[in-house]
Amino acid sequence: MKSVRLPEGTERLILYDINILKDTFQIKENRKLYAIKSMKMTEEAFILYADEDDPKIIESIEGMVEEMQRKLDYCRDVISKRTKFTLSQKKVLLRWKT
Repeated sequence: MKSVRLPEGTERLILYDINILKDTFQIKENRKLYAIKSMKMTEEAFILYADEDDPKIIESIEGMVEEMQRKLDYCRDVISKRTKFTLSQKKVLLRWKT
C-alpha cells in the first residue's frame, strides 16, 4: 500500500466532496451517514448519536436504526441457538443532539 503525504498545513484528506454527487440516492445516504456523529456500545445497547434537521434524513436514519435492530435480534437468536455464547446488547437506540 502506498502512503500519501498531505500538503503541509492540511489537517485532513477529503476523499470526495458530497456536493459533487448527482445521484439523489447517494446524496441521501451520504447525508444520513454524515448525520451520525458517534456510536457508543454499552452492556445493554448500541447507542447512535445523531444531529440532523431535515425531516427526510431523520426518517431515513430512523429506518436505518429499525433495520439495525432487526439484524441485532437475528444475530442474538442465531448466537444463542448455535453457540454457547451470548450477545448482551438487546437494543439499538438513537439519541438526537439537543
